[in-house]
Amino acid sequence: EAPSEQGPDYMRFAVWVIVMVVVIGAGAYYLWLQQQAGAVSEIKPVKANVQQQPQIAEPVSTEMQAPVAVENEISSMSAVVEEKPEIAVPVEKRQGDKKPARSSTVAYLPLKDDGEPAIASLAAPKKPQNAQSVVKKTKPVKPVPNKQPSEILIVKSTKTGIALVKELLETGRLTEAEKNLGDILRKTPNSLPAHELLTGLLLRNNRLDEAKKQLGTARKFYPNNENLVLLQSRVLIEEGRVDDVIGLLEALQSKDKAGIRSTAMLASLYQQKGNFAESLKLYNTLAKAAPANAGYWMGLAVSLDALNDPQKAKKAYLKALQTGGLSLSLGNYARQRIGLINQQNNGKQ
Repeated sequence: EAPSEQGPDYMRFAVWVIVMVVVIGAGAYYLWLQQQAGAVSEIKPVKANVQQQPQIAEPVSTEMQAPVAVENEISSMSAVVEEKPEIAVPVEKRQGDKKPARSSTVAYLPLKDDGEPAIASLAAPKKPQNAQSVVKKTKPVKPVPNKQPSEILIVKSTKTGIALVKELLETGRLTEAEKNLGDILRKTPNSLPAHELLTGLLLRNNRLDEAKKQLGTARKFYPNNENLVLLQSRVLIEEGRVDDVIGLLEALQSKDKAGIRSTAMLASLYQQKGNFAESLKLYNTLAKAAPANAGYWMGLAVSLDALNDPQKAKKAYLKALQTGGLSLSLGNYARQRIGLINQQNNGKQ
């Protein structure tokens, strides 16, 4: 009977243990669920970011920018010597001048840059106001960072003397060119190419006073050099001293030192002053020396026309047109004069 008495107590104890295990397990499970729920809530945003589809960037335009047109803005100063600058002679208005088509008086022909005379009574053709440049305007090229211009542009040259100066001028390094010319003249004061190049460089930069001083020094060594005379003529023209230019060129003629270009300039100035007899002599010489230059035939025709020799003038006008190379205004003027001469001939008949 003793075992039977202990049975209920043992059962109650076992039930109590089981209940406690269940309660403790339930509590532990509840705590575990809470921990899991917190972890899930922290992970969800991360999962959302991971699962979110990436946005597709807007397509990039494949259109390429127009290439930048790089132009060398500074022309070679050696042209001052090799191509001898022509002087644009100022045109003086005279009373009583009429339009060429209605006038029997012929205007003089001041010399243009290419050696071709330009009719004073004809206006130069105007450029269209709305004309657009062939080269598209583009944004300027950004400079290369962290590099000085000397590191980019200047390359050590093997040339020396005048050859080096010309290379510097061709690449636009004018300050260096001027310094080198000064060095050359200090060592060789009678260097003609150095005098010509330096004077041309000063004139190009409108430094007239310095150019005059330089020419004064140069002409002490070479008083009858045609290149230096032409450069000095340019200075005098800038100062409006046309009569002094004529005297300078006449002195060159008298010493038989004048070339074609100085002769053409003098012939043009004679026409400007109305001295058609003297201009006729010079244009005769020029047309024979350079028959392929239509401008000289045109100058000859104008002088003959002004001296009332219409038949010879007509032949010279025709020769100028046949030779070719006249500007539009000169070509039109020549045809107008030929037409008027023909009308006068028909009227006489």
